[in-house]
Order: sequence, then structure tokens, then C-alpha cells
Amino acid sequence: MELLKDPDMLKHLNDINNLPKKDKEGILFALDGLLRDAKTRLAYQ
Repeated sequence: MELLKDPDMLKHLNDINNLPKKDKEGILFALDGLLRDAKTRLAYQ
């Protein structure tokens, strides 16, 4: 997995994982929206 070889991504994933469940859920919800928007933009380029 290339993602786990990227030290910045691994640090972010570890930081998120160490948060309380409620905070983690909020961050993942926001991230889902950002990813959806980015994929939509790419689809219409």
C-alpha cells in the first residue's frame, strides 16, 4: 500500500485514529465530502 509509505499521510491517519470517536467521525464525514467534491471536479474536466 503506497498510502502507508507516505510519512505525511501515515502521520495524519495516526493522528485521526488517536482522537475520540466523535471527533474522528466528524473529520471522516468532512473528508468524505471533500473527496466527493474532488472526484466530481475530476469527472467534469
